[in-house]
Amino acid sequence: MSDLRVAMVFGSGGLGAGGYYNEMGLKGLKQAEAEFGVGFDYRLPDGDADFEPHLRELAQSGKYALVAVMSFGASTGLNKVAAEFPAQKFAAFDARADKPNVANYASEPKGVSFLAGAAAAWLSRTGKVGTLFGTEGAGYWQWVASYMAGARHVRPEVEVLYEFLPVYSPTSEQGEAAAAKQYDAGVDVIMAHLDLGDRGIFAAARQRGKYALGFNGERSLDPDHIPFDVTRHLEVSVYDA
Repeated sequence: MSDLRVAMVFGSGGLGAGGYYNEMGLKGLKQAEAEFGVGFDYRLPDGDADFEPHLRELAQSGKYALVAVMSFGASTGLNKVAAEFPAQKFAAFDARADKPNVANYASEPKGVSFLAGAAAAWLSRTGKVGTLFGTEGAGYWQWVASYMAGARHVRPEVEVLYEFLPVYSPTSEQGEAAAAKQYDAGVDVIMAHLDLGDRGIFAAARQRGKYALGFNGERSLDPDHIPFDVTRHLEVSVYDA
């Protein structure tokens, strides 16, 4: 077992409740532990306001070779804490801090989202496709723009509906309500991107006989209504960090 230890502040979706985002990060940590003996601790915030105190507590401890964080919503707190602890190394997954002691890891959404949009348009019988995201941010706008471009590359006349929900990791009930609104407006394929809220999208699709595109292994939840998954291997970035 190595003496090296790292810490992770996950996104607000929790662990073990069916969300894919934090689970990918945990998978990367466990792989590093298994292969290199790198121990880890983690914190689970309830919301964006918790990122800064969690990061500060971990940095103040002096115990960790690396303090990492996973969430778009952590950027403000990370910038503050990284400036306070210049000797501490940080890693940001989806969050961003322009500090010399922060390594920023951001996956490239354009290719996978473009392909998802193309597939959604190809599957659609109504000529309307949709997608849902938790909170609005520059990274999510890239996903939306690429999804639109892919859909219109296949069917120039296709209509693309999108919505940003007010919380980063919506509940299943919130996801279902948002999906129901799109389905009832004529959408018949939705790309899910709500973490825990994806379960609600799938429930709405099942109730209405529509399709949803899953994320990172979610197709197994309902293969009849989730024709395929959009795959983003965030665990690889966490492992590499």
